[in-house]
Amino acid sequence: MKYGSKVITDEHVGYDSLRYRFVHDIINHSQTYVKGQVHTQGIENFWSLLKRTLRGTYVAVEPFHLVRSLDEQVYRFNHRKDADGNKLTDADRFNLALPGIVGRRLTFAESLARLAVKRLANPYRRKRGRKPASEAVSSLASRRRF
Repeated sequence: MKYGSKVITDEHVGYDSLRYRFVHDIINHSQTYVKGQVHTQGIENFWSLLKRTLRGTYVAVEPFHLVRSLDEQVYRFNHRKDADGNKLTDADRFNLALPGIVGRRLTFAESLARLAVKRLANPYRRKRGRKPASEAVSSLASRRRF
């Protein structure tokens, strides 16, 4: 976020230091939920939709896939309506996303390599009894035909 951006939160003490870098508006939920244009309903709606998706559609999300699921939900949330306020369908959102993938290609080997880099960046992610990500990538890539 840019320095000086407007941030709206509830009264939790964990947000106190935000005022040093951002314009920080606070909603005290014990008194009110809306103060003019200041409210937290939008983010609470987003988190509700995200949790529902993670519990329903993506029942068992691995930690390294969580960012992808979050990106997808952010895209869906930000493209709920068009400029005129009309609700967008999944097909409409798909058509909006297509121009962003033209001319790009991601092979299976590249996706495995990216996954290995992410796993190696955090050594605490490795579970007992599993191969390190670098070994898993080389063994999978050697078995895969491209």
